[in-house]
Amino acid sequence: MEEEEERGRSLVVPLIEKATNSTAAEVDPRLLKAIKSTVRYSDAHLRLAAQTLMSLMKRDHSQVRYLALLIIDELFMRSKLFRNLVVENLDQLLSLSVGFRRNHPLPAPASVASVLRAKAIEFLEKWNDSFGIHYRQLRLGYDYLKNTLRFQFPNLQANAARIQQERREREMRTKEILLKKFESFRRKFSSK
Repeated sequence: MEEEEERGRSLVVPLIEKATNSTAAEVDPRLLKAIKSTVRYSDAHLRLAAQTLMSLMKRDHSQVRYLALLIIDELFMRSKLFRNLVVENLDQLLSLSVGFRRNHPLPAPASVASVLRAKAIEFLEKWNDSFGIHYRQLRLGYDYLKNTLRFQFPNLQANAARIQQERREREMRTKEILLKKFESFRRKFSSK
C-alpha cells in the first residue's frame, strides 16, 4: 500500500502541479488525459489527486485555482469516490472558488478571479443538476448561494431546453417551406 502511495505521489502530484502551473485559459488536454488515466484505476491515486487539488485551491493565485477547478470538474463528473471526497469539503471549495466570504476574497489577478467565480457557479449548478439528488451538501450549497447570497446562476438546463426548442421550431419552418416548394413544383409539372 505504501509503495502504491509513493508511486502515486511520483505520478499524480507532478502531473497536477504541471497542469495548474500555466497561464493558459484551459488545462492542457494531454496533461488532463494523463491525470485521468493515472487516477482511473487506483483509489489511492484518486484520493491523492483530491488532496492535491484542494491544497492548490488554497494557493494565493486565481489562475492556479481556476485550472485546479477545471480538473476537479473533470474528475467530479467521472468518479463517485472523487465526488464523495469533494462534497466532504464543499464549503471550503466554494469559499475558495466563489469567494463569498468577505474576509476571504478571491486572490489576484482580478480578471481571472471573476472567471473563476463564474465557472465555480456554473459547475455547482451542473453538479447539483446531475448529482444533487444523491448529495444533500450539493443541494444545500446551491440553495445557499442562489437563495441566500443571491448569486446569479447561468441556468444551463433552461437555456439548453430553450435552444433545443428554437432549433426544433427552425427545423419545422424549414420543413414547411420545403414542403410548399415541393407542392408548388409538383403542381407545375403535373399541369404540363
